[in-house]
Amino acid sequence: MRDRLVNFLAITQEQIIAYPPQLNDEDFQFLIRKAIYYQELIDRIDRQLNALDD
Repeated sequence: MRDRLVNFLAITQEQIIAYPPQLNDEDFQFLIRKAIYYQELIDRIDRQLNALDD
């Protein structure tokens, strides 16, 4: 699951970089929120996996 989220995050980051500045700000903000959400999930999974190793 973590690997899929990392892939989704990379795709979303590419979409953010390629997003034309003249388009809808609301859609751009959605991409930003989506990237933050993916990163938070990855961080949470990492913490849980690290806790299992302890």
